[in-house]
Amino acid sequence: PGILVDDDGHYEDIVARVRDALSVLWGDRASAIEQEACDILGVRTLRDYFAEKKSGGKFFKDHLKRYSKSRRQAPIYWPLSTESGTYTLWIYYHRLDDQTLYSCVNNFVEPKLELTVNELSTLRSKSTRSSQEEKQLERLSDLEGELKDFRDELLRLAKFWKPNLNDGVQITAAPLWNLFRDKAWQKKLKQTWESLEK
Repeated sequence: PGILVDDDGHYEDIVARVRDALSVLWGDRASAIEQEACDILGVRTLRDYFAEKKSGGKFFKDHLKRYSKSRRQAPIYWPLSTESGTYTLWIYYHRLDDQTLYSCVNNFVEPKLELTVNELSTLRSKSTRSSQEEKQLERLSDLEGELKDFRDELLRLAKFWKPNLNDGVQITAAPLWNLFRDKAWQKKLKQTWESLEK
């Protein structure tokens, strides 16, 4: 569908998709190849490599370097994240259309929000909670708020965002600048968006 998510257990989980590809390419050696790749990349796991929050966007930084020539930056995989980077959707540039952000909300953010609300409800209904459950409650409460903000911003943008791949990566991504966590890329897109607004 052109959208993956950093969410263990989701049917479009980015790490699961990479592992599927490794299995096709390497068969029985896939696990060893994955570990070797992680060692080379300097991460403990593939999840750490893709996680915007844990790694500070290590995959995206590497990807942005690879898809940059001179002053032109044209990454084709875009990490759109909640404010903390806890929940990240990866959208593929060549599959963008005017329904992409609605798909992000309907197929990813809303189901995750519903799951989070259900987990919160279960935890809140307990009369006594362990310290671990208290931490989980706090983490889920934060995630709920971020997912709501993320959903609302995606829906706000979806009303006017009509991607045209002929405009190029930077112009197409500019309206989404606030959803990127890489500070340098976010700044470049914000400047582009402000110029377009003028």
